Amino acid sequence: MEKGGSSFNDGQRPLMLNVTDNEVSGWRRVGESIFYFRNNYKRPPRSRLDEEPASEEKSLASKKKKKAPPKKSKGATDSKSSTKVVQYFTVSLEIEMPKEGKCFLCNCYPFNYTTLRQHVSALEKSAATNFVKSPLTIQSLCTSPGGVPVPLLTITSYYNTMKKVPYTVEEIRQRPVVLLDARVHPGESNSSWVMKGLLDFLLCPNEKFKASVESLLSSVVIKAIPMINVDGVIMGNHRCSFYGVDLNRDYLHPDPIRNPVIYSMKQLLRQVIEVEQRPVVLYADFHGHSRAKNFLVYGCTPETIVGAPKEKTPTEAVAPIANEKIFPAMLGELCPMFSLKQSNYAVGKDKKGSARVVMYKEFNIRMSYGFEGTMMGGVAPDFDCNDSWENTSKRRSIACGNIETHYNQINYQRFGESFVATLCALVEYKNTLLTEDVDESEKCLSSPMKRAWNTAKMSGRGKLGLADTQSSTSDERVAGSYVLASRQDRREEEVADCDVKDVVQAMAYLFPKDVTPIKETEDAEDDDGDDNDDEDVDDYLTLLQKQDTEDTGAEVPQSDLIEDVAEKEDNVSEGTASSSEDDDEGDANDEENRAKSIQDFEEEDAVVNTLPSNVLIL
Repeated sequence: MEKGGSSFNDGQRPLMLNVTDNEVSGWRRVGESIFYFRNNYKRPPRSRLDEEPASEEKSLASKKKKKAPPKKSKGATDSKSSTKVVQYFTVSLEIEMPKEGKCFLCNCYPFNYTTLRQHVSALEKSAATNFVKSPLTIQSLCTSPGGVPVPLLTITSYYNTMKKVPYTVEEIRQRPVVLLDARVHPGESNSSWVMKGLLDFLLCPNEKFKASVESLLSSVVIKAIPMINVDGVIMGNHRCSFYGVDLNRDYLHPDPIRNPVIYSMKQLLRQVIEVEQRPVVLYADFHGHSRAKNFLVYGCTPETIVGAPKEKTPTEAVAPIANEKIFPAMLGELCPMFSLKQSNYAVGKDKKGSARVVMYKEFNIRMSYGFEGTMMGGVAPDFDCNDSWENTSKRRSIACGNIETHYNQINYQRFGESFVATLCALVEYKNTLLTEDVDESEKCLSSPMKRAWNTAKMSGRGKLGLADTQSSTSDERVAGSYVLASRQDRREEEVADCDVKDVVQAMAYLFPKDVTPIKETEDAEDDDGDDNDDEDVDDYLTLLQKQDTEDTGAEVPQSDLIEDVAEKEDNVSEGTASSSEDDDEGDANDEENRAKSIQDFEEEDAVVNTLPSNVLIL
């Protein structure tokens, strides 16, 4: 009860389980007159493992060298101090209790450590049954501070079904790695249900997807840590670990004694990248969100990364640059429950120790994401991954609907299935592009990759990788329906004019041979589920104010900046109108310009088509 807002005020109802001597009712939504509000109990500062108590001498020295606070500009307000949460919150509700039996209340469907061990055991049996040779290897990553083993699952194909022979060790070692984890926060049990659906889809595929899954497993090695904070889950904590700290802020310098799980995870990555010289192409950290509807993602781009560690892993075995927005855009095409509108790539300094930022900066994993699943619900209650794969009319009608509902275990597991389906589509499209004649490949025309590319391009305002601004997670509109409905309109206006060669040129940007350095930029606030969402406008004006101050040497009031922004928007509108009036005068040069553009396009396309087939493994 520490967040400044909650989906309880948007209609979320808690879950109740009634257990009697004769039967178990099952989890059901209950409660009326639900309110979430601030109480009078003060919240102490959060504990962190990387914080060391300062000595007396250091404290005295720091007092002497203490800098004066920066002067506030005219018209500026201290939004951070005015909106900072320093108190706890309360949820009040009315529930009609059953007449007999025991009742249990919870925020989301439980998934404990015992359930995980049972699921892993079932996966081991299913993998041995569904494949010629089981692709699953079960290990213990480490032992938690509480003495509990942490499961590590390695999933990849060991048998070539086409040639009917096993893969060699060298062939397997050449595959890139995909790292997945969940449950760093014990109270976000929906992330475990997402991980369950993901693993079931990989190891228990139906006949329709079996070929695609086998193709995926023969192209990559998937390493999954289904439950990072096993001690917190067993102890019943909501966010903290065995030592009472938030592990998602301790990825920078994890202690091997107090934080052995994340320490071992980073050691595993160093082994893969530095010793084995293999790229890690994607990292996904699954969470639950207490304020947003639907599913969303937080990522990183070169333009938004700030406050990350200066040191980098000294290795050349880094993954080729993949546009950070392509995978979420493809996921949005395949899964109506996923909202691109609510997602963003902003990174604040307070997130420098979070998983996605450290993986992006320290290990250069460009597709590094934190996926957030709602605790409440959202659109597409009848969504099925089988519908999204072929983009049927049923899927489109579901995606553009305005139906909202509470999510259950099936919805969470289907999102995990969609994650794997997106990964399969990405690998399949990459193989098609590099091995077939693009002009003759009808598959590229129907691939969701093409629509995803246009979606990512428009989300960056015409320039891929441009920073997304902070998006509010408490939008009153039907969450997710806006972006899904508008995407259908964009297909008619944009995709109809985009041929396959545009996608080929796009892939040259996605998968170049050289890795460019990541540059530091100004601070930007994001939301991993625990920060205030009302600071992005002030941060943007502060950034403009700082730029104008550097250029002119004088402080500019924010009120003047607001007027300048409005004036620029008016000028853009006037420029658009005037350009339409001058269209008739330029008709004489249209044919000449078109011929020159075609010649330039063919020259660029010739360069793109000369890329070697081994530029990218994934």
